[in-house]
Amino acid sequence: MTVAAPQAPKVTTGTVVTPVELQAIPWAQNGRNGVAFRAVDIKAVSGSKTSANSAS
Repeated sequence: MTVAAPQAPKVTTGTVVTPVELQAIPWAQNGRNGVAFRAVDIKAVSGSKTSANSAS
């Protein structure tokens, strides 16, 4: 993961998060295209279960 912030967010892999001021930025280059996402910050959602823990 690449983080464009002075300090990396304090979350671990698999943590459910809420992005703050999320932007979707479409791009196209050399016949390929996609969407890049950028957020000012991400916040861990308290009391959430990861998808592995919520499977029945």
